[in-house]
Amino acid sequence: MIKRIINPGLSRSQKMAFEEHVKKNMKRAYYSAFGILGSHDAAMEVSQSAFVIAYRNFKSFNSEKRFFTW
Repeated sequence: MIKRIINPGLSRSQKMAFEEHVKKNMKRAYYSAFGILGSHDAAMEVSQSAFVIAYRNFKSFNSEKRFFTW
């Protein structure tokens, strides 16, 4: 399982682009989750899980769309 998270077959430029999306959107994802869940730990877990899922599927991301709503 860890190998799939670390290496979903992204190019170096795709990995760098994903990292930028994380930097830009992690705080917003956390606060959105915290507003719904009301727990710091749960919000961290949910927001991190969302980015793991996004990373696994980043090849299908359409760069013409907004990352956060994807």
